[in-house]
Amino acid sequence: MAPIEINDLTHARTLTEATLNKTILRLAGPAVLENLLSMAVFMADTLIIGRLNDASALAAVGISNSFINIAQQLFMALGVGALALVARAWGEGDVPKAQRFGAQAITLGMVIALLTMAILMPLTEPFLRYVMRVQDEAVIVQGRAYSQIILATSFLALP
Repeated sequence: MAPIEINDLTHARTLTEATLNKTILRLAGPAVLENLLSMAVFMADTLIIGRLNDASALAAVGISNSFINIAQQLFMALGVGALALVARAWGEGDVPKAQRFGAQAITLGMVIALLTMAILMPLTEPFLRYVMRVQDEAVIVQGRAYSQIILATSFLALP
């Protein structure tokens, strides 16, 4: 494999077969860390609720995480797209273009967060009741409350 020159605006490096794995790990690290932190939030919620010794509350959090995952996937898709555009502009050495793409991603993220809240909040109860087939009314009430709190803060999860 022929070496590939990389210019990251601070110094030029040569990407060779020997450095490829290290470079891939360095680039993938933040994405892996983001996924682990997201999973840790749901795990912490489950652990905290589990200490209440309330089976309905624990079921509500567990089932609601499926619903909340829908919103997270929208943000992840936006983040990947924004990352690709910003990285390409940065790699081309066009810093103003990279900054413009970054600002547009934040603006679009806020719009998507508001739309997500507006669309998914009213759908929380029908999702739990009809899609997840929850029959326990306490689980539906608590799951709706939990999901709506998470959705209300979704704009904080911008890319």
